Amino acid sequence: MSTDTDCETTAITLRGEIDIQVAQALHEEVMTALNRGTHVVLDLTEVILIDCACLGMLVRARRRAEQPDRVIAMAAPAPLVERILRVTLVHTGFPIFRDRHQAVAWLRSRPHRPTGRAAARMTRRGLDRQCGTPARPE
Repeated sequence: MSTDTDCETTAITLRGEIDIQVAQALHEEVMTALNRGTHVVLDLTEVILIDCACLGMLVRARRRAEQPDRVIAMAAPAPLVERILRVTLVHTGFPIFRDRHQAVAWLRSRPHRPTGRAAARMTRRGLDRQCGTPARPE
């Protein structure tokens, strides 16, 4: 798993089989990104299998993302992975794109303004200045 973050999006690239151990690490990465106030792209290009532990984590993370108006998108799932997402109806809660660049472009086109706790955390960490966003009190 590797992570690439900018001011608006965090792209998490996954590889191989996503089982309970990977799902726990993925959950931590997704929560960190959401707490930072960014949207998340899960790049599934190299994923060959997702198990039920990961599916459950994705649903919980999506609920968490909705609270501060963030989006978790999926990019380039292999046919088997996409079939698993569709059979379990997990796909209904996530925008799915043909590649990572398309997902990132779509997320960047969305209005983005950290609010509430995410904005306060960004201000404390100085991320608002780094991203060119003026500090705003909570």
